[in-house]
Amino acid sequence: MLSGEKQLKDLWPNRLSTLFCLSPILNFLSIIIKDIRRLLSHIIISICSISSIFSQSIDTAVTIPEINISTGQPLAHQYDSIDIDHRIYQQPSIAGYLRNKYNIYFKNYGPGASSTISMNGGKAGEVAIVWNGIVLQNPMLGVNDYSMISLSDLSKIQIIDMASNNIYGAGAISGTIALNTDTEIDPTMPHSFTLGYTSYQQGMAHLNLGFKHKNWTQRFQISGLQSKNNFTYTNNENEKQKLEHAAHQVYNLQYDAKYRKSNREWKLALWARDQFRQIPAPINSKESKAEQSDRFVRASLQYNHVSNRHVSNIKSFMGIQHQNYNDEAIILDAHHTFYNPQLRLDNQWYLNNEFTFKYGGIIQSFQAKSDNYSEVHQQTSTSIYSQIIYNPLRLPITVSGLLKPEWATSFDMDLVSEIKVEIRPKDLGSWTIYGGRNIVFPTFNDRFWVPGGNIDLIPESNFTYGLRHHHSIGSHWSYKLEWFNRHADNWIQWLPGDGYWSPQNFNKARNYGINASLTWSNHFTTIQTRYQWARTFLIDHPQAYKQTIYNPEHLINLHGRQTITENISFLLDIEYTSRRYVLSDHSDDLHPYFLLHPSITFKSSNKQWQLDATIYNLLNHSYQGIKNRPMPGITFEINTKYNFIL
Repeated sequence: MLSGEKQLKDLWPNRLSTLFCLSPILNFLSIIIKDIRRLLSHIIISICSISSIFSQSIDTAVTIPEINISTGQPLAHQYDSIDIDHRIYQQPSIAGYLRNKYNIYFKNYGPGASSTISMNGGKAGEVAIVWNGIVLQNPMLGVNDYSMISLSDLSKIQIIDMASNNIYGAGAISGTIALNTDTEIDPTMPHSFTLGYTSYQQGMAHLNLGFKHKNWTQRFQISGLQSKNNFTYTNNENEKQKLEHAAHQVYNLQYDAKYRKSNREWKLALWARDQFRQIPAPINSKESKAEQSDRFVRASLQYNHVSNRHVSNIKSFMGIQHQNYNDEAIILDAHHTFYNPQLRLDNQWYLNNEFTFKYGGIIQSFQAKSDNYSEVHQQTSTSIYSQIIYNPLRLPITVSGLLKPEWATSFDMDLVSEIKVEIRPKDLGSWTIYGGRNIVFPTFNDRFWVPGGNIDLIPESNFTYGLRHHHSIGSHWSYKLEWFNRHADNWIQWLPGDGYWSPQNFNKARNYGINASLTWSNHFTTIQTRYQWARTFLIDHPQAYKQTIYNPEHLINLHGRQTITENISFLLDIEYTSRRYVLSDHSDDLHPYFLLHPSITFKSSNKQWQLDATIYNLLNHSYQGIKNRPMPGITFEINTKYNFIL
């Protein structure tokens, strides 16, 4: 891994040759191989002991959309599935894609920098992220960095809304992002190679190899990215400058294997990533020497058994992650290491043609070693769940109820619950009314960070309810409308205080809003627009009823796709983000921004070769994701993909 500004300067004259040569890849593999071996030993031990562990009734669970059965009454999945195979997406992270395709807001520090999510006006720690059915929690940070997830390594993204995501447990309040790396391959052209380049000196490469033999299916992916991120921006004195000390590099490896025999299935998934980035100075400060590196290895081993009336799923997971933040200017060299083993069991019974019963459990441990703590901290969390779904044959209605008690070290047992009723009157679409309760445990940083941690924090409780309507009109039109409302008690919020930020429990907070989407499509054209209005505010606070910081009240996007010929298509994405307040008294804010992203895609007649060219921020609008952190102006990107057979 690179470290230091001099090495990066030496790298860039030969960045393209470095990107595609084997030495950095071999170096990356040698770095992670020790962690992989340790990780696999954890998984084998976990699988061998799983039956005895679950017999002691100490587990939790999450039922996941990936378990499907063909029956007379299939379960309705309450999520939007986004297929990302139809275009070449080599963006360094999924944040930009979800922002302009799905109207989700990200607090973004810039290309290659940290990016955290906000859905439906909620906080970043209130959105769960799920990788192949495993909830990736981080009790130390409480948030996930979406800059460390590349589109090129995913086969599908699922957006699970507030009406359905309580099944994922504590912290899954405002929504859930589910990431899937399917092993399914195209037998005609199972392999592909992709290259990409952008105008701010970002080079990307991705190799995908798919193999199938009898009952075995395997997929191997390796990708690399190097970016100088030296785009031009306007400083506070209205002068043009190049962003300095912002280089970024990533190496990513994924392996997925599936063995299926009769009604049994085994799956193995490995994900390793090595990421390094320089952290540029804010535009109101001088030179920065800060650098950050992040390296992780994640693995899951899964067993599925399907019968006429029953689905059983067992998962073992282990994650190891190392982070380092180095800043010579303030003599800081902070290291953090995380270990996260998990065991999960899910069962789904079709009792008859009208009743489905789900139950299961999960146990996980999380250990954090950090230079910012006085000692090593560990948290064990367990939960069990049960869910009943009633779908009468003679009535257009589905009723479901969920109970999910949660336990975590240092906290009393708390309850996650949900009830939902969906009615489907003839020719009037579907109407869903839902309500539920969820909790958020304070993170290690909330409690133990020096300075600012608050050891006296208690978990926050959230009551959510809403109404959703979905309707298709004819063969071309469809729309969705949702109203949601949330009441939070003991809401945890970091606010500036006596020289540093500190978290506090506020007695009450509110979050409510509207989501709407309208789609028109035919064989050649698709036009979809989304709108979100979300209000989030504290009640027992000097700035009561003021919109919380970095939460836009209005989000709008429009996505259009026009097939020009069988081989050429044109796409246009438009996004609008309203004002975001930087301080809780609303004395400072970031201006609204309006962005246009046109692109054109060419495919060869045999679908073997594909070219994609995009212009981001066509109007060259100056905007910021974080105060004094500029975002790129107009940017050109070109990607090419070649599908082949070995």
